[in-house]
Amino acid sequence: MAPAAVAPSTMKEILHASKEFLALTSGQRKWVDIFIDTSDANRATGEAYGATDDAYVAMFTRKIETSPRVIAALDLYFARSPRERFLRDLQNDIAHSTGVARIEARRLYAKMVFGVDGPPTEEIPFCKIGDIVLVDGVKHKVTAVDANGKPTDGEPL
Repeated sequence: MAPAAVAPSTMKEILHASKEFLALTSGQRKWVDIFIDTSDANRATGEAYGATDDAYVAMFTRKIETSPRVIAALDLYFARSPRERFLRDLQNDIAHSTGVARIEARRLYAKMVFGVDGPPTEEIPFCKIGDIVLVDGVKHKVTAVDANGKPTDGEPL
C-alpha cells in the first residue's frame, strides 16, 4: 500500500521542524527553501546569497549542493529512500575514483541497478589487430586474429 500523499506546505513544515534543517546555516536554509520552490540551484544561490557573478554562482552552487547537511535536508524533504541515497553516493564514488576501486564500484552499481553480477566475462567477443588485451594478468598487443575476431597471437607489453 502506498503512503498517503502529503501536501507540499505540510512537507515544508515537517522539514522546517527537522534536525536536518535546523543544522543548516541561515543561508543554507534560505537556499533549500528557494531550491524546493524553484528547482533551480543557481537561482537559489543568487537569491539566498545575493550573488550575481555567473562564475561565482556556479562555483558556490556546487559547494552548496555537495554539502552533507544540505543533502540530508533535501533527502528528507524529497523522501529519498536509503537505496536512492546509496546509489547517488555510489555514483559520486564512481566519478571520483580510479583503477580497481572504480571497477569494483561500477560492478556494484551494475549489480544493484541492472541485476548484473559477477566478474567481467572471460570471453572476448571481437578484437582487431593493435587492440590491447589482458592474458593471465599481462597486457598484450594483438598481432593476429581469426575470422571470428578472436585474438590468435600477441606481443606482451
